[in-house]
Amino acid sequence: MTMLIPLHSLLGTGRAQEHRVCHDGQRWVHWDEFSAHVAALTERLQSRTEERWLLTHDDPYVFIVSLLALLHAGKRAVIPPNTQPGTRIDLAHAFDAVADEVLPAPEAHAQVALTRLDPHAALIDIYTSGSTGEPKQVCKTLAQFEAELTVLESLWGGTMGSASMLSSVPHLHFYGLLFRLFWPLYAGRTFDLITSARPDTLLERLAFFGQFGATVFVSSPAVLSRLPELIPLNSLQPEPLIIFSSGGPLPAAAAAAFHQALGWAPTEVFGSTETGGVAWRRQEADDFWTPMPGLHVGREDDGALSLCSPYLPDMTPWRMDDAVELHPDGRFRLCGRLDRVV
Repeated sequence: MTMLIPLHSLLGTGRAQEHRVCHDGQRWVHWDEFSAHVAALTERLQSRTEERWLLTHDDPYVFIVSLLALLHAGKRAVIPPNTQPGTRIDLAHAFDAVADEVLPAPEAHAQVALTRLDPHAALIDIYTSGSTGEPKQVCKTLAQFEAELTVLESLWGGTMGSASMLSSVPHLHFYGLLFRLFWPLYAGRTFDLITSARPDTLLERLAFFGQFGATVFVSSPAVLSRLPELIPLNSLQPEPLIIFSSGGPLPAAAAAAFHQALGWAPTEVFGSTETGGVAWRRQEADDFWTPMPGLHVGREDDGALSLCSPYLPDMTPWRMDDAVELHPDGRFRLCGRLDRVV
């Protein structure tokens, strides 16, 4: 297992040149190429005066290289909820330029040196998905992302080891950015650039990465609910060590199907773009959620979930529009939404 390197010092510290960062379906991208791409784009961006840059790349590799280059160039990254042309028009007030440059070739003698970032000054504007209303802009510091990564690794890193990370979720949303791109970069795990949203793609990518070791699958209730109807779950070979699910509760029937076929249910993560991760569960015994370490959960008079979280700018209680039932052992059950939006 490679060492954990916080994102703010990742490019300054570096990894072994031959470290496999990711695979694009055709070839491996190693650390020397990845870091050279970030350095070359950082150098280009440093000569620009625009401060806020919109990231619209569908390609997760170009996206993450551009995001890291923007932060190292002292810019503010703006991640839209989607890449539709209308969205760019709607967000015209939120950015000064669009990071649509062609990725530069690696430059062996780039003039810029990638040093440590101030994680509290590195800013990323990310939007809610809009599934519960209009997309809302949320400003996050790199320090907030790093606080989450530390907790995720403490909970599941030991089980995951050096497993490669496959995903069916988009990188533009908070969950995909954190789990699909930031977490493997932080922990030195290889990640797949191919999106495994279809069963045939997932089986193909599992078979490919299974040649080199274990895998983890980052997914969503929408994909996991359909999967038992499309393929036998025991055909997921080699079997992933963990399947993560977020973006809403996984239906009990889907969790039961995985439990019956694999002997375990997916690991669900509950949270939001604003709050980050709040709690997790595996529906093998019950449907209660366990709060993330360091996070305090409470219940307001109208039944709403409230929390104090190290992922937020301060420890002021944050109200969510989810009704909860608190269990004496500190866990809680979700009891529906208090707002009117489905």
